[in-house]
Amino acid sequence: MPSCELGLVAWRGVRGALYAGSMSPNPQRPGPVRPAAAVNEDIRALWLLHNPRVGLTHEQRIRYEHLLVEWITATRAAQVVIAA
Repeated sequence: MPSCELGLVAWRGVRGALYAGSMSPNPQRPGPVRPAAAVNEDIRALWLLHNPRVGLTHEQRIRYEHLLVEWITATRAAQVVIAA
């Protein structure tokens, strides 16, 4: 699977997880939120390390999905600060 398709598949899974998590009866309290720029650097580094012919390994894909969730959380936190 080409990496751009893998990214789309990962995004769909993350998006679904975020919506499902927002309806949880027992919401978890998030820890400190890293700035979106810092998380974005980690995402870029992960993509720079992977072999484009092979794609991300299973472990890299899991890390990528976690980073996407963290990035979304960070951007939402930044929006709340701006709105306040």
